[in-house]
Amino acid sequence: MAELESPETYGSVAGGSNGAPSSSIGGRFRRDVAAVLLTAAMLSGVYFSSGTFLDLLGLRRSSISNNQFAWNRECVAKSLRNGTLAGGDAVQPIVGFPGDFVEVFSKAPRIYILCVECDTVVVPRAWENNHALLDGKAFDECQGTLDLVHGLRVSQMHAAVLADALERNFEFVAIMEEDIRPDFNVKWGPEAIGELMDALKTRPWSTVRFGFRPFFIERSNRASDAKPLLNPPVPAGSCPDARCVCQQLAGVACQMAATGCDMRSSDAYFIHARYFDFLSKRLLDYDRATIVPEQYGKHIIDLDGFAALPNQILAVPQWTYQKGGSVDGTNLGMQKADSETFIKQCVTTM
Repeated sequence: MAELESPETYGSVAGGSNGAPSSSIGGRFRRDVAAVLLTAAMLSGVYFSSGTFLDLLGLRRSSISNNQFAWNRECVAKSLRNGTLAGGDAVQPIVGFPGDFVEVFSKAPRIYILCVECDTVVVPRAWENNHALLDGKAFDECQGTLDLVHGLRVSQMHAAVLADALERNFEFVAIMEEDIRPDFNVKWGPEAIGELMDALKTRPWSTVRFGFRPFFIERSNRASDAKPLLNPPVPAGSCPDARCVCQQLAGVACQMAATGCDMRSSDAYFIHARYFDFLSKRLLDYDRATIVPEQYGKHIIDLDGFAALPNQILAVPQWTYQKGGSVDGTNLGMQKADSETFIKQCVTTM
């Protein structure tokens, strides 16, 4: 994977058309002040969100607001739409979620659903006032990005709704892809939902990922013909990658403090406002005319995108899976087996 930069240290971006980092004395001074304040807070043992300092110093909104991303706004506006509300006997993939899943996602100020076959998407009535569909076909046509590889196109859709969320000043948002499949055997209930929401109010966090693919485990569980192998002989509690150790928060979630874990899938997640700008910038900051395959990973949401974020919360056991995973030889049974291996080897108690 490419070398990861920290979302806590990036600075403002100049308003010029090339989007180059600012070299102004004022910009450097604000970043220096932010660094001093953050260091002082750490040394004093007091937790302050870096997002708070970015807000105070006027740095958070900088990069998406400059001309480098201006093309994105118009296409987002043209591509956002409402879904069909559930009613009568309507049965569609999005509607087919457990009630407690619908309730958890109702907590988000906005639910963005990324879709290609958007006319078939029917959303629960509980999401009537806080959902929006991003039409992938309309978005790609508007941007002229139909020639990009799939991973980059999908990642630009994620970046687009993050830009929209930033403009609307949401505290956090939910994002899901249309090809997700819920696990109806996972039960939360009011107590578990309350525990998660309390954790989001009291702990630093970047994302809550309801579905995930521990690729560092998949690699060891797959042969070249994509058939499952026996789980690797790693004892319980011995995580194959120390960056992927996940500390149990409550009965339904754990938190990875470190960055760099190769944890794939972007099918359903919450993301906090302090990371809207950083992640969107990371996904969009390349020249479409000159990018080469070796550089793709840095700009794909579930490769170096998510891997750069600290303090990610994972639902354990996971709640959603990717139906589209079958295209790479990973069926639902394989995904569940890999997830169970991850929980056994990498989730630790407090």
